[in-house]
Amino acid sequence: LTLLPPNAFYMFGGQDEHGALLNDLHIFDMETNAWSHPSTMGAAPEPRKHHASCFVANRYLVVYGGINAAGATIDSASVYDTLNGTWQLVHGVAPRSHHKLTSRGGVMYLMGGKDAQGTAAPTVPLSSECFPFEQKAALDFVGSKEQFVVVKPAQPLLKLTNVFTIESAIFVRTVTSYAPIVAKVDNGFKNGYALLLIDHPAFKGDPIEGPHVHFFVGPWTVTGGQEVKVRIETEQWIHVTGVFNGKELRIYLNGTLKDQFDLVWGEEDEFHSKHDLHIGGIPAKYAFDGYIDEARIWNIAKNEEEIRASMNKVMSEPTEGLVAQWTFNEGSGDSIIDTSGNGNTGAFERYAGGVELRRVQSSRPKIEYLKTNREKLIDANFLKLQKWKQEFEENNGRPCTKADIMLADQEVLAIARRIGELN
Repeated sequence: LTLLPPNAFYMFGGQDEHGALLNDLHIFDMETNAWSHPSTMGAAPEPRKHHASCFVANRYLVVYGGINAAGATIDSASVYDTLNGTWQLVHGVAPRSHHKLTSRGGVMYLMGGKDAQGTAAPTVPLSSECFPFEQKAALDFVGSKEQFVVVKPAQPLLKLTNVFTIESAIFVRTVTSYAPIVAKVDNGFKNGYALLLIDHPAFKGDPIEGPHVHFFVGPWTVTGGQEVKVRIETEQWIHVTGVFNGKELRIYLNGTLKDQFDLVWGEEDEFHSKHDLHIGGIPAKYAFDGYIDEARIWNIAKNEEEIRASMNKVMSEPTEGLVAQWTFNEGSGDSIIDTSGNGNTGAFERYAGGVELRRVQSSRPKIEYLKTNREKLIDANFLKLQKWKQEFEENNGRPCTKADIMLADQEVLAIARRIGELN
């Protein structure tokens, strides 16, 4: 019996009153106080007992191991997707029975029980590569000024020159004040750099109201400064990137350039802050409300193509230019490991301010880059030409040739020429 918060229990398998093994799925709704038997697609797991189950990302019911009708220990798992009602079989897992299964901080753990020989088995984390979902964690900030990750910069981060890239994947719930995403600044924003979330209220005369992500380097004040910014939407996953090439600031939303600014330096301006780096808040001053899933800093100025190529990836090996990477996939504990290997270790106080800063299973999907109007036009023209080709083949019983396109109407001919179909 497995709880799907906030008000449903899922029951799979077991034995009936005659001792026969079962493989049916039932749901108990605590609001209606009623059981239901959902229709499912895909091959249902084989009947079993002494298995374990848990939910991942409040979506996937994972049923692992158990004993089958032949008395053998099962060496597979099955995943039920509650959104589309589909079962999927997972091979390549260790046989286990009489065990527990839990998901915490983006990692599933197999605890106790017996292996195929009936001997006691150890607790192990489960490899995410085997399952049809990513086991990735995000930090769940709830807008408390006491919640933040503090990073003690190591030499590669301390030696960052006036060329760098800073990026993060975030899910914003609300914006009430200034909300740091990643910031290495002094308390007055007089030097340093940051990705900072700010709400632009209409009554202050902003031409575009609503939440914006700002990227600034050097001095910054609440009335602005040398910065770039981009309007975002709340309640959805986005990827934001700030780039400084020594002369120009740029900000990208989901891999697409949105704003740029030529930076002017004064002799008294300082680029580097001697302060710690903070993620998700600045102590006792500003707080972020939402999820942060991965943050990275590079000592190179990445271009649009490079940002798009890596914004959905974790750098799992030493990567040229990567100064720091925090994935929050540690599973437990209050340390945040710099997985770039450069030693920029972070930490947080789990119950600071009386509210838990939790690692949760990340729901971040693959983030698609925002297409420019030109790219959208090219895509629309390509689809229009493909539709014409399909209709031609249906009407004539053969694929079209270049000669057929030359005889088509002017719109089709113009599209074919623009996208190079006649080359």
